[in-house]
Amino acid sequence: FMQRKVPFSWLELKDHMMVEAERQGGLKRTTRAQVLEWAIGSGFGIAGNTLIKEQVDGFLQLMHAYGLVVWYNEPKLRSVVILDPQWLVDAITIVVRDFELHQMPLIDNDVMRKFPMLWKRYLASGYLAHEMLQLLWHEYDALERAFLTHMMIKFSLLVPMRPEKGSSGVAQY
Repeated sequence: FMQRKVPFSWLELKDHMMVEAERQGGLKRTTRAQVLEWAIGSGFGIAGNTLIKEQVDGFLQLMHAYGLVVWYNEPKLRSVVILDPQWLVDAITIVVRDFELHQMPLIDNDVMRKFPMLWKRYLASGYLAHEMLQLLWHEYDALERAFLTHMMIKFSLLVPMRPEKGSSGVAQY
């Protein structure tokens, strides 16, 4: 379906990633480090002088170009490989949505209880406190939350507004 010549090991890795996603109960995302491990098992690095990491990056760029994965070769985004783009959409819509039409009671009620004033301000003005964002994404691990934050900043869905006092973090978006 690609209609281009690619190393057989790349096709084997693509198939392996899809099998792993199914085997692990619908794996939505993985890490670049995991893809590197799978690549070694698929024969990457055997032929030629290209480093395995460079081959994997080329593979991921091609898979991204064909819409099979979401991966960006940027320092803050490259460690995560999205196998199911719906995972990304679902995470973003927790933050960016019409709160009247698309309510998420399990998440919204928890945030409302913990940050009632910040929640009201967010609904009225769109200003989102960092600690509230972390609670909205409570189901995601730290790597996923960092990835999602950087992804949303990259596409201007979140705009850092105020630095956190005494650190390099952001207090408000």
